[in-house]
Amino acid sequence: MQPRHLCVLMARYHRWAYKRLYQALDQLSDNDYRAKRQMQYGSIHRALNHLLLADTLWYSRLTGGRFAISHPDQELEFDREKLFDRLIWQATTLAVFAKDCDEETLAGKLNYLDEHGESQSMPLAGALMHVFNHATHHRSQIAAVLAELEQEPPAMDMARFLQERQKKPADENKGMELAAA
Repeated sequence: MQPRHLCVLMARYHRWAYKRLYQALDQLSDNDYRAKRQMQYGSIHRALNHLLLADTLWYSRLTGGRFAISHPDQELEFDREKLFDRLIWQATTLAVFAKDCDEETLAGKLNYLDEHGESQSMPLAGALMHVFNHATHHRSQIAAVLAELEQEPPAMDMARFLQERQKKPADENKGMELAAA
């Protein structure tokens, strides 16, 4: 599989996994959703905010934009519905970015300033894959909390995504137009 195809596949998986997670989280009371937990960032809400922050930060780096953060647990959105909408929108923009990249761009370097203002460089395709891997890590933490609450965590593994994709491939571009606006 060419790097571009892998990046597009992972970007679509990224958006799909957020949607699956939200379906499960939608069943939680606001108290359970915001309650202090033994997890990185301290609550489901804060973990989702961190994901929005990270996805937005990396998208900015990938596209040459500027997005300053004060700290990695900075809250970008208090309202849980708006937070979900923003996560999906940002995941969609990442998917469009991956789709629009050519092999030469993906084979290139990403040069950016980190949160300390220091110059950094890494393979662009690797940076994009990092975004998706990072989100998988935190979605798994949230799934573990759902299990602790005795709520069935959603199946968010790549195998499930690929199986569903085979059944309804026409849906994989649904929502991609959001990022074009």
